[in-house]
Amino acid sequence: MTHFQDRFEEGLRALHDGLSKPRTRKTLTYIQRTIGPLRERRTP
Repeated sequence: MTHFQDRFEEGLRALHDGLSKPRTRKTLTYIQRTIGPLRERRTP
């Protein structure tokens, strides 16, 4: 696995854990704003 893939999967796991908890943001906009920076952090 690449470093980018490890960080991306870790971020997705954290997002998943947060969505399974009560009283957390679960809107599509929030999810997209969280995933967007994860995707942008990849190195060329």
